[in-house]
Amino acid sequence: MRIEWRFVAVVPLALAAAAALAAPHPDMKTGEWEFTRITKSGGDRSALIDMAKLTPEQRTRVEETLKHQATAPAKTTVRKRCLTQTDLDKALDKVDAAQAGQKCSINKTEVDAHHFAVKRECTDDSSGATMYFESHMDVLSPVAVRGTTDIRITRSGKTSTDHNDISGKWLGAVCAKTPPGLPQPPEGVGPPAAQR
Repeated sequence: MRIEWRFVAVVPLALAAAAALAAPHPDMKTGEWEFTRITKSGGDRSALIDMAKLTPEQRTRVEETLKHQATAPAKTTVRKRCLTQTDLDKALDKVDAAQAGQKCSINKTEVDAHHFAVKRECTDDSSGATMYFESHMDVLSPVAVRGTTDIRITRSGKTSTDHNDISGKWLGAVCAKTPPGLPQPPEGVGPPAAQR
């Protein structure tokens, strides 16, 4: 069973928002980028899904999958993306946008020419879940970025966590067969509102 993200795009979203806020001309090159994310999941992964709405068979399968995710070693994901100036300029819109049925507040935003930090908290009325998101990204140079993102999701007294170490490097001005836009959130793990 696949669990979808509904709350935030994790990987370079904060990075792109930092660039968009930092200056009219971000200190990041546009073109083809390679992003590496190392994710370590923990806590009670059953906070990610409303187990009461599953059949006994589905619940057994999901519990086994979630148990494996919680004890699995850190997972490395590498993705290439073609970033345009428009992607960078509009990234903040994605940080600010809440999904239908959610109430979100940005608790902290720090921005300068080479650093971005955001703390965001969302609640989903229909699932009773809360999500806390914190990201710190540094633009090390126009061709290199590094940062961390932490996500904590709580539902029915259970809490799931994800820690991401993120790095990105610029590969070149020309994007050859690289998907456009910002990388999408990781598949296979997500917040609780996904399965209703």
